[in-house]
Amino acid sequence: MTDEQRQLSAMIVSCEDVVAWMWRYTTAQWNRFFGLNVSRVHDLLYVGGEFRADQWPQLRMIGIRAVLSLQAEREDVFDGPPPERVLRLEVIDFHPPTIEQLHRAVAFVRDAHADGLATLIHCHAGVGRAPLTAAAYLVAQGATSVAALEQVRRARPIIGLNERQMQRLIEWEQAVRGYLL
Repeated sequence: MTDEQRQLSAMIVSCEDVVAWMWRYTTAQWNRFFGLNVSRVHDLLYVGGEFRADQWPQLRMIGIRAVLSLQAEREDVFDGPPPERVLRLEVIDFHPPTIEQLHRAVAFVRDAHADGLATLIHCHAGVGRAPLTAAAYLVAQGATSVAALEQVRRARPIIGLNERQMQRLIEWEQAVRGYLL
């Protein structure tokens, strides 16, 4: 293969990556406004925004059995059988959870996963507080903050942590790493 062919091949892969990212981004935005505002990070972990009570049966149908809400602005309401586990941590929009709230959130998700329960972490839009908390859980499982955030972003390309939220994730990683040493 010539250098020119290698460069062309790399460009094609890059274009395919861009197209795949655009598709994931567009799908996530569409679902955010018109469908289920939820993205699957892995088999037992979902991240999303608020949902209506009449959407709960659909969330249950995809396997979600535990719900962690980070909304200070509203409480979740469920049509039909409620989740097996629910935790609400009141975090003001555009703010990060406290380190103590992240400890509680990670323990909730860890315990739910230990029992095989798929967990939805959500906030209002699903772009700041919930992705931060999902990344914090992945950091507690051994990922770096960069790798954790990238894993969440691959599943939900519309995330957009602000500076305070990014700083809290770094603080969380330092706290977790200090604890593990």
